[in-house]
Amino acid sequence: MKTARRHELQTNELSHQIEELLGYTQQHGWRILTAVVAVVVVLVAIYAFVNSRRSAVSNGWAAYVKGPAGSTTAEQISFYKDLAAQDVEPMLTASSLFRAGQLALGESSKPMTSDAQRNDLLKQADEFYSRVSNGFANLVVPTSNARLAIGVVLESRGDYSGARGVYEKLANDANLKDYPAGLQALYRMKNLASWEPTVTFPPPPPPPASAPASQAVETVPVEPKPLFIKSTTQATSP
Repeated sequence: MKTARRHELQTNELSHQIEELLGYTQQHGWRILTAVVAVVVVLVAIYAFVNSRRSAVSNGWAAYVKGPAGSTTAEQISFYKDLAAQDVEPMLTASSLFRAGQLALGESSKPMTSDAQRNDLLKQADEFYSRVSNGFANLVVPTSNARLAIGVVLESRGDYSGARGVYEKLANDANLKDYPAGLQALYRMKNLASWEPTVTFPPPPPPPASAPASQAVETVPVEPKPLFIKSTTQATSP
């Protein structure tokens, strides 16, 4: 009897709650619908953004690998510079800047490049590498590679002392002990002395030797000319 009574009370309470919910829904239905729609719109926007971002990253890496077909070095540098400017993701941006620097550095070493062009290309390479080194400290591989490349730029400019300083910092960095940049820096630092151009000046010419007696110039005495010319005309008597 008590169980049936308890069940009846629970049923009545549930019916009362349902009636209250229906009444609240009828009174505030438009607000509930608006909230539900807003949540759905937000979820759809997040999903679309994630898919768009994923697609942009995929397309960016595909463009990085493919590169501009049939273009000059200057156009290739511009292509990777523009790809980095899109800032799709940090690794792609850093890799694109580093690639542009490599292209500029490689072009600067070609034999037919003028001094002005070479200096400009080295300046571009240094700027690209510096952007990677200074802007992506949390990406160890591209950052360390960029620091190493800055040393190579200094070598190309003839600043072997500056290049040695860059290599020493990389080689002594315990965090880069097993990274390619650290190993390459150690190698370049050890061999840098043999790569530095040496300037050899020719010996000074010997002092002029005096001529031997047998080859001495024989001088012939010259009779001095008279200061006055004697007259050869005889005087006539009166």
